[in-house]
Amino acid sequence: AKRVSIQRTRDGKVAFSAEGKGRHPLLPPNATLADRIVSIARSITHVETDQGRLPVSLGLRNDRIEVTFQFDRQGGDETFSILFPDL
Repeated sequence: AKRVSIQRTRDGKVAFSAEGKGRHPLLPPNATLADRIVSIARSITHVETDQGRLPVSLGLRNDRIEVTFQFDRQGGDETFSILFPDL
């Protein structure tokens, strides 16, 4: 996957998708869990503005991967994406 995204609309609907060689919809979490995921990601990166994009290093033992957290909030709609590097 190149990108994993959670989209939440102002009416509370949640969509979850993965993009790679095409866009593939996945079973979305409920609205409460989606809000919590976005809140935790914003806390990790300290992004409080409507749009933001920051690199995050995720590691376990002596391996790590650099991903990018991307946030976009417009009106009542919000999207959180994790962008993966080309390997």
